[in-house]
Amino acid sequence: MRTQIKITDPGYGETLADVSLNKPYSYRGYRFFQASAITMGSARNMTLELKPEAGGDSIKLDLARNGSQVLPNGTKIEYESFFPDFAFVNGQPDTRSSDYNNPAVVLNVTPPNSETVRVFAFGGNMPENAPVSAPKAGYKWRLSDFEKSPLAHVLSIKYDPFNAGFVAWYIGGFGLMGALCFVFFFSHRRVWALIEKRDNGDFEVVLGGHTNRNEQGFEDKFKKLVDDLSNKS
Repeated sequence: MRTQIKITDPGYGETLADVSLNKPYSYRGYRFFQASAITMGSARNMTLELKPEAGGDSIKLDLARNGSQVLPNGTKIEYESFFPDFAFVNGQPDTRSSDYNNPAVVLNVTPPNSETVRVFAFGGNMPENAPVSAPKAGYKWRLSDFEKSPLAHVLSIKYDPFNAGFVAWYIGGFGLMGALCFVFFFSHRRVWALIEKRDNGDFEVVLGGHTNRNEQGFEDKFKKLVDDLSNKS
């Protein structure tokens, strides 16, 4: 499953791109991911066959989802909805399932200088006496072909400064993590020595120390340091 997107960017023009589940698309620091899809059967492009009620050659017309077309006589045809398994539920058009068992497209047709009428175009052969397939707006309507497509694709868009060239942002982030690791996982130890000269010419050395963790272990090392200095004096 894939999603084709068109990006219109002032100053950069239009860009066509494909986004699939394991293939995100990057554009100027933005990452487009395939998040999910509404798998209800639908159609991306449709071909309609219009047979004039007064007789004559049939007209074939391509119609995109959410699109519209105008016939040579000025009749406007607008897409309303698509049902993969058409049925009337409580008097309203609906679908029995998500499978393409009885595909139909609902259209809004506006003839010149006339009111808009609702038209149902079915993919299968409907009985001639079926009310929903009766001629409307001067034509008998039929859905002759369509491109299968899920009802909707859901994209997730994330701004990724690395792809925009902001490497310093990542360097700072890793530097901060390193500093936190150094603070919390390594101990800091300090030792001071105060040296004072006595009247008899000898020197008195006073030692002090501090650590931010493992005070008992530091105390053992501090005593060893004092003993070593005492033995050398």
